[in-house]
Amino acid sequence: MLPTLQSMTHTAHPLRLARRMSVLIVLAGLLAYRGGGGGAWLFDDQVAILGNESIRQVWPLSKPLSPPADTPVARRPLVNLSFALNHALGGFDPRGYLFVNLVLHLLSALLLLGIVRRTLLTPRLRSRDGDASLWLAGAIAGLWAVHPLLLTESILYITQRTELLMALWYLLALYSLIRSADAIRPARWHAVTVLACALGMLSKEVMVTAPLVLCLYDWMFLAESWPTLWARRGRLYVGLALTWGVLAWLMVTGGRTSPAGFVLRELPLARSLATQAGVILYYARLAVWPHPLVIDYDDWPVAASVAAMWPQMLAVGLLILATGYGLIRRAPWAFLLAWSLAILAPTSLLPILTEAAAERRMYLPPAGVVALAVFGAEASRRRLRCSPRAAGVIVGIAVLACGVVTAQRSLDYRSDVAMWTDAVAKRPNNVRAHDNLGLALGRAGRFAESSAHHAEAARLAPKVAQIRSNLGVSLGKQGRFEEARQAFEDGLALAPNSAELHTNLGALLERMGHADQAMAQYDQAQQLDPSLTQSHYNRGVALSKQGRWQEAVDAYHAALARQPNHAQAHFNLSMALVALGRDDDAIAHFRDALSADPKHAKAEDNLGLALGRQGQQAEAVTHLRQAAGLRPDVATPTSPSAWR
Repeated sequence: MLPTLQSMTHTAHPLRLARRMSVLIVLAGLLAYRGGGGGAWLFDDQVAILGNESIRQVWPLSKPLSPPADTPVARRPLVNLSFALNHALGGFDPRGYLFVNLVLHLLSALLLLGIVRRTLLTPRLRSRDGDASLWLAGAIAGLWAVHPLLLTESILYITQRTELLMALWYLLALYSLIRSADAIRPARWHAVTVLACALGMLSKEVMVTAPLVLCLYDWMFLAESWPTLWARRGRLYVGLALTWGVLAWLMVTGGRTSPAGFVLRELPLARSLATQAGVILYYARLAVWPHPLVIDYDDWPVAASVAAMWPQMLAVGLLILATGYGLIRRAPWAFLLAWSLAILAPTSLLPILTEAAAERRMYLPPAGVVALAVFGAEASRRRLRCSPRAAGVIVGIAVLACGVVTAQRSLDYRSDVAMWTDAVAKRPNNVRAHDNLGLALGRAGRFAESSAHHAEAARLAPKVAQIRSNLGVSLGKQGRFEEARQAFEDGLALAPNSAELHTNLGALLERMGHADQAMAQYDQAQQLDPSLTQSHYNRGVALSKQGRWQEAVDAYHAALARQPNHAQAHFNLSMALVALGRDDDAIAHFRDALSADPKHAKAEDNLGLALGRQGQQAEAVTHLRQAAGLRPDVATPTSPSAWR
C-alpha cells in the first residue's frame, strides 16, 4: 500500500519520503512483471532483431546507427543502437532485452513521479494540492507503472522498445523543463530538454508532438503569459523547434517507405478519421478497463462511411472541443486530456494502413487518464471528507489489482505460441493472428496444427499470396507434397512475381525428386529478386546434391554476400570446399559457421576432421570433443589414422 497523506505529513522528511515512494513504485513494477521473465521473440522481433544484421556489431557506430530499411527500426537509429548493445552483451537471449525494456519503463515511472510532484508544487497549484503533492504523484506514477495496458505489450514485446525510449525522452524533456523554471542556472536544464527531445526524435516519430506539448505545459503551469514565456525561454523553444530537423532528416534518409504514423493514404481521409474515432474511444475504455488485451488488431473494421461512425465521431469531437475550452481557461484537467490526445495524434491522423489499432500506442497517453482519475478521486475524497488513510487504502488496492492483472497477462508472452493462441481465441477472425500462430506452431514442430491455422487464414483472406506460401511450407513439412504444391501454385496465381514463392516451390520440387524443375524455380526467383538469400542458398543445396561442387560454392558465396551470418550456408560451403580438396578455405568457413552458431555440432565435428587432415591434431581433438559434447553420438578420434 502506498503511504497516506497523513503519514507523509507527520512522520518523515519529504525527500526521504520521495525516495521511499520511488522504491515502492519500482518494487510494484518488478512484481507486476515477474510472470514474463522467460520472454519470447514475437512478430516484428523476427526482422527488427533476429534478422537484423546491423545490430551484430556496435563499432563502428555507423553500422547500428543505420538500421535496415522497411523494418520497425528504420528511421529509429537510437533504438537500433540499443539492440546492438544488447546483442554485444548477451547475443539473442531475450531476457537481456526484456531487462532493458523493464529498466526503461521504471525510469519513466520515476520521471512521471517527479513531473507530477513538481507540477503540484508550482505557484498555480501549490495552495490547493501542494501538501498532497507526493501522495498524489505516487498514486499516479504507481498506477501507471503497473497498468496492464502499458506493461505487457510495450515491455514484453521487445521491438516496442521504440515506444519505451520515445516515452523516456519525452518525460525527461518535460521534467527538465520544469526544473529549469526555478533553477539558478536554467541554461543547463534547457540543454537537457533540447537533447532529450532530439534523442526522442531518433527513437520514434511520435516525438514530433513534444515541442508543442512542452510549450503548452509551460504556458499552463509555469509562465504568467505568452510574452513572459517567450522572454524567459524563447531560445529554448527555438532549440526544441530545431529538433524537428532531426526528424525531417530521418524522414528523408531513413529508408522506410511506410513508417508508422507517416504513410501515403490509401483510404479517404474522412473514412480514416471515422475509423480512428472508434479506435480512440476503444483506447479510452482499455485505459479504464484493460480487458480484453490483444497483441494484434488486424481485423479492426474500417469505417464503411462517415455516417456509419457519426456517434463515435461526435463523441471524439466533443472531447476535443471540451479540451480546447479547458485550455483557453487554463484548466489543469484540460492539459491532461491534451497530453493524451496530442501523443495519439500522429498515429491516429496517419495510422499504419494495415494496423488501425495497436495497444502499444497507449503507453504514454494513459498517464493523462490515470492522473484525471486520481485527481477526480482526490476531489471526491475532499468533498466527502474521507480520511487520507482511506484514500491510501483504495489506491493500494487499485495498484495491487492492476499488478495482478498485469502479471497474469504477462504469462501470455512466455512463448509465441501462447501469445498467438490468446490472440486467436479473442479475435477468431483475425487473419494475421491465425497466420502467425501457424508460423509459431511450425517453429515448434507442430506442423499439423500449423497448417490448420494457415488454412483458416487463407479462408479468411483468399487473395493474400504470402499465406499460401506459409501454408505450402507447413504442408511440405508433413510430407503432403501435392497439397503443398497446390498451395504454392495458388499463391503464384495471386503473385506471379513473388521470388519467395518460386523459391519455396523449388525446394518442394527438389524434395519430390524434380531437380530440373526445382533449379528452374530458383533461377526464376533470382531473376525476380537477386537479393533473396534463400534462393541462392537453396540452389547451392540442390547443386551439392548433384555433386556440382564449384557451382554450389558460387551459390553459397552469393547467399553469404547477402546474409554474412548464415551459419548453415557457411557450413554447406565448407563441405563443398572439402569435396573440392580445399581444406584451408573450408576451415575458415567452418569457423565462420561456429561464430554465427556456437552450438553447430556438425561444424565442430567437421572442423576437427579438417584440422586433423592438416596435421593440427591438438586443436582438432579440442573441436571434436566439443562436437561430442553437443552430439553424444559423435566419437572423438584418438589416433592420427582416424583423420583419414
